[in-house]
Order: sequence, then structure tokens, then C-alpha cells
Amino acid sequence: MSCAVVLSLSACTGAQPTPTPSATALVSVSIVSSTSMVPNVMAELYGEALRNAGHNVTVQAENAPATTVDAASKAVQTTGNTLAIIPRSAPTANPLLPPTASASPTPSALKDIDSLALRPTGANDRQVLVMTAAQSQKTAVTSMEFAGPKCSTLSAAVSAPLAQAEELKKELEEKYSCRVENVNALDSRRQLVSALLTDQIQLAVLPQTDPSIYDNGLVVLEDPRMLYPSQTVTPFLSEDLRKTDVAAIADRVSEKITENTMSELTRVTTGDGALSAREAAHEWLVDQGLIATNTK
Repeated sequence: MSCAVVLSLSACTGAQPTPTPSATALVSVSIVSSTSMVPNVMAELYGEALRNAGHNVTVQAENAPATTVDAASKAVQTTGNTLAIIPRSAPTANPLLPPTASASPTPSALKDIDSLALRPTGANDRQVLVMTAAQSQKTAVTSMEFAGPKCSTLSAAVSAPLAQAEELKKELEEKYSCRVENVNALDSRRQLVSALLTDQIQLAVLPQTDPSIYDNGLVVLEDPRMLYPSQTVTPFLSEDLRKTDVAAIADRVSEKITENTMSELTRVTTGDGALSAREAAHEWLVDQGLIATNTK
């Protein structure tokens, strides 16, 4: 289950071949995002910074086809004029995994683009399995390693397409011998958390930085076999944009993004009085000293 932010950048040069822009050349930027947390806000963090530098930026709708890891990786390698922000897994030594297995395999599309990487962010885009404290106490489950015998009484859910729900059911059984009663595909994380708190489901998948985990005292279950590997959000820039200021702008934004950034932005873009993705991104950039208050 992977995710990505893609910024497609193209110089407006008509029908003529596009030359490599200079560091001060202005480019048109199309941004799409599918990070597990606040995808449009993550796109707008880079978008607002680029707008502040004079670039023309649009943010596409969430879940666009180009936001998958494979599509983003292909674009940064072959399309040109592209900045791709991809949550990338790093292999981790784990005694519970076979020696030949990677705890967090790198998709084939990512294997050839390491040379295009920019400064990684401090954000970890990992998913976790959670239960309510009451359910954890009732079943005596705090780790998926020992959940197997209790799984037949549990229903699980994800806020993702049905295919991902079916994949979770398969992987729970393969990695933990956990045969849950069923895995539902719900429309939103709000719906997911509500179903968990009302005991309609007993096991849910959430981003580890989702504030609802801490707001509701949910128990994050240990995942020693790495059903969901840790993923660091890392930007990649196509070779033709290395001489523009896009890399420097992206690096400045990435440097400020920490483990808590996505959680903080989720809080201000949900619930009563929520800010739009662009408003939240703008305020965050101002708070970080990356743009001035009058550039909105």
C-alpha cells in the first residue's frame, strides 16, 4: 500500500523543443498527491512555496492515476519536468523475516531513480493496525504476533478501495495466521474510526500520525513482521530540472517537514472551522518562515 505526491512541471515553450530552464526560469507546475495523510495539503506545501517563487501551480484532485508509486516513478524518469514526492520503504533487518526477504521491499519502479533523490523529509508515512483499549484488554492482544487465535472473532476495515481490503485479509493470514471474519472497505477515516469506537469493527488500519489514535486512546498493535513497513517521504527530481530553483525550494520545504507535520495539518483541515488545504499549507509555510504573510 503505497502512496506518492507528484509535481509535474512543464515550461511553456509552444511547439518547439523544451530547453533546460535556468535557475530563475518560471515553470508551470501540476501537483497530485496520494500520501496516506492529508494528500492535498502535502501537495500544497510544495505548491504554495513554488507559487511564492513565481511559478504557476495547480493541484489536481486526490487519487488521480498519476499518484501511484509506479506512475510517479515512471514520470520522474521518463516524462521530464517532474518532481515526485514518494513515501519510500527502506530494507530493515528483522529476525522474524527470512534472510532473503526485505522487511520493506522497494517497488521495481524505484530501483533506478536513487540518483534523482533530493533531501528526504522527516515524515514517516507508515500505516498501523489499531484497536480500542477496551477491545485490546478484552482479547489480551497488544501485538499481531500473538493475535492469531483471537482473529476469528474480529472484523477489520480500511479506508481504501476493496482491493486493498482484500489484500489486507490475505496478508494478515499469510504473515500472522490471523483469519479475521471479514475486512471492510470504508469511504473515509472518519467512518473507519466511528465504526471502531462503536464496535462495528474491532481492527482498523490508520496512518500512525492520525490524531484520532491519540484523541481516542486507541492501541497501536505491534507489527514485528512488518505488514506495513516504515516509509520516509522522499522527493525525486527529473534530470532536466536540476538547474532550476525547484530543487532548492523543495529541499527547503522538506527540511521543515517532521514526524508531526501531517498530524498537525490533519487537525486544522478537519472538523469545525477547518481550513482548506491551501490555507493550511500557507499558514504552515508562514509559521516555518518559508514565505511571507502577504504572499497568499
